[in-house]
Amino acid sequence: MFHLNYFWFFIISQFFCEPLRQYSRSDMVGSNPTFKYLTMIVAPLVMTANFVFLILGFWFMPHWYYPLIFFALDMCLIGIHALLNNQVVQLIIMFIGLIAAPLFSVLAYLGLFGVI
Repeated sequence: MFHLNYFWFFIISQFFCEPLRQYSRSDMVGSNPTFKYLTMIVAPLVMTANFVFLILGFWFMPHWYYPLIFFALDMCLIGIHALLNNQVVQLIIMFIGLIAAPLFSVLAYLGLFGVI
């Protein structure tokens, strides 16, 4: 399972998407509200795309239980983000994640269907 490229693409996409999801649901707004609006658009789209990726994984992955393992590791990532208390680190992950989360989500789909 660890040799599958879409496994790593999915994990990286979820790693960058989780802070975006938390920020888009919070009441915090920075000095420029455009970033907040972008996270409110990107985070739900990537989370929905990754959820659909897991559902499709039951049919397209080599073993039927791989999506369950992907989901379990995603829950571990949420725990890792809960341990990151530093706001600067969270902000840097969000800035990178605004571009990286959708990019790696698309790469995960391309890997799942054998395009790359």
